[in-house]
Amino acid sequence: MPKNLDAVIRYRVIDRCLRSKGHAFPTAEYIREQCAEAVGVNEISVRTLEKDFSEMRNNESLGYFAPIKFHSYNKGYYYEDPNYSIEKIPLGEEDLLAIELAAQVLEQYKHIDLFAGFKPVVEKLTESLSIRHKVSSKPEAFDFVHFEEKPYVLGGAFLQTILNAIIEHKKIDITYAKFFQDTASHYVLDPHVLKEYQGVWYVSGWLESAGEIRTFALDRMKSLEMSTKTFKRRPDFNHEQYFKEVIGITHPNDKQPQKIVIEVKESLIPYLNILPIHSSQVIQPNHRVEVHLIPNKEFFMRILSLGEQVKVIEPQSVVSELKAVLEKMSDFYI
Repeated sequence: MPKNLDAVIRYRVIDRCLRSKGHAFPTAEYIREQCAEAVGVNEISVRTLEKDFSEMRNNESLGYFAPIKFHSYNKGYYYEDPNYSIEKIPLGEEDLLAIELAAQVLEQYKHIDLFAGFKPVVEKLTESLSIRHKVSSKPEAFDFVHFEEKPYVLGGAFLQTILNAIIEHKKIDITYAKFFQDTASHYVLDPHVLKEYQGVWYVSGWLESAGEIRTFALDRMKSLEMSTKTFKRRPDFNHEQYFKEVIGITHPNDKQPQKIVIEVKESLIPYLNILPIHSSQVIQPNHRVEVHLIPNKEFFMRILSLGEQVKVIEPQSVVSELKAVLEKMSDFYI
């Protein structure tokens, strides 16, 4: 059985569709719509559905081989055995625990409106499969799983509105106050992506008044409204690549990624194998580490957090900038 909760839900929905007496021979489009609604997304791709069919038919690890067929005359899908159902195949203990663990993870975000809607999906699944009383046979399992406590997220109330604006290509009007500023400013943003970093949510998009991509922290927003005005997504803004070039959220638009060489103590290497400085990290011989990124404030904070165990070797511009930071820090202790 797959450990991906969405896949577990989709397989059960597909099974329900194929067994429905009131909707015989469901089409691929109908099944995709039912799956999308169940997992709480806007759309399930044709490729995903085809993969699900293939897994259900052929994946031995699922514990069954679903006899899914396509009826050429009725243009829909059906079970070759009309009495077949994967619900007759019991979920294993490991699968039940995996689903319950997913529910526990969602519980950590229940105070955020955007994620609150997913909790009922998991609850419906666990109830329909009678999971709760089965998992309770091992209630102590979750006594040994400790989640980091999630504080209330300031600005979390804006998440749903921003997500809707991104999906509908609507501009957003923001009243925003930077730290240590008494007055707030007004911005009109074409929102492209939401990003979470260290418990804080951000929205990035095209700020036409500045002619560049800008990122705003939701916790510093005083108000936010979705405009009736629409925008076209910028094809030159690849948000995955944009954030891949930096650590964290700060992205200097006037700089390009560069190779940075860092000398590290041998004892630090196992730690960096588990928690790399950046996704581009390559550990070289002679206890040297290379990363390819734009050195932003989060980069310097990461390097400083490793203390005397690391030393930036090149380029000289980054070495000089780091030395300036260290000199300012040393002034505090004179």
